[in-house]
Amino acid sequence: MERIGKKHYKKIGCILTIALLAVFAAGCEKAADRNTVYLASAGPADRIEGEFKNGITIAIDEINQSDYLEGKTIQVDYYDDSRDLTTGIKIAQKLAEQTDKYSAVIGHWNASISIPAATIYNHAGLLAITPMVSSPKLTIPSKDYIFRTVPTDADEAQKIAGYAAEKGFENIAVCYIDSDYGTGLCDEFEKAASERSISIIDTHTNFINREEFEKQYDKWQALDIDAVFVSDSLPNAVELINLIRDKDAGLPILSAGGFSFEDVVSLAGENSNNITYVALYYPDQQLDSLIAFNQKYKEVYGEEPTSFLASKGYECVYLIAKGIKETGSPSSKVIAEYLHTMKPWQGVFNTYNFKENGDPQGMELFIVEVKDGKYTYLQ
Repeated sequence: MERIGKKHYKKIGCILTIALLAVFAAGCEKAADRNTVYLASAGPADRIEGEFKNGITIAIDEINQSDYLEGKTIQVDYYDDSRDLTTGIKIAQKLAEQTDKYSAVIGHWNASISIPAATIYNHAGLLAITPMVSSPKLTIPSKDYIFRTVPTDADEAQKIAGYAAEKGFENIAVCYIDSDYGTGLCDEFEKAASERSISIIDTHTNFINREEFEKQYDKWQALDIDAVFVSDSLPNAVELINLIRDKDAGLPILSAGGFSFEDVVSLAGENSNNITYVALYYPDQQLDSLIAFNQKYKEVYGEEPTSFLASKGYECVYLIAKGIKETGSPSSKVIAEYLHTMKPWQGVFNTYNFKENGDPQGMELFIVEVKDGKYTYLQ
């Protein structure tokens, strides 16, 4: 048997010490991980940055500083999908491979990305809550791990079609953007209009130039249209609004929730007159939850939020945190099961509980009329 010298003993001792330190460090790291709940926020940076991210930050600070999760803290990592399908899918695949790290994803923002990403997340067992996507295709068929915090295109279409019927509109032209959002909303509006005996006398997408639009407008005039429904979102729809207003300053323009993300008057100026759309919130609601949130936001950022994006970021974080608090588990599976059965919870604007397919139920929508640079909210 070979005799081991003192130098060898020292060498082995050093190796064992290093190994033990490594194990200790790994143990500390795992302990730290167990006490930190990681969330991912995925979407276009130009939408997330600003009020939405500010709302997330307020929620995280409240949760972490108040020990809401009894020893656990929340951290959010941000991923920019740039509204690009390839980038968005790569992000979804990357997050789906890290279910041991992430408890949930807040995102994405575009239907064209969210719908395929939802399949990836659901297959991986990773909870995903989208703050903005309204396409019914997101939750058809239903998926165990996918939720949204906004009503669907079908809900919005019913709301604006009801308004059109009340106004006595009988003939409506539809212009839609050739995207998942545009085509999906167009289909839902046509169904809702048909249920009210409103005729969709023309449907068109993506005018190539002014000449093409003018030919289409002449057709509208011949068919005696009462209004145009724009199946698009701002700011993209401003170009079409300007084309319509160059021909007719008073023709009613209708749309849905995609118009509620931006300041219509600032973007379209005088051409915003006689635009009516669906809004997901009413900023002057006298809700204690809204008043308290606006006050918190002002204390941190020096002014009240100008849109509902801040509240959406705040609410998404709290929905996930509430699931963790009530179940005692940061597991995607456990949180998702909780959200499916949770009792109504009062957020900033809305009371949340979810249908079996992950859609919110009972959320109120508002009609907004823009006239002479002013907004009038109708319930």
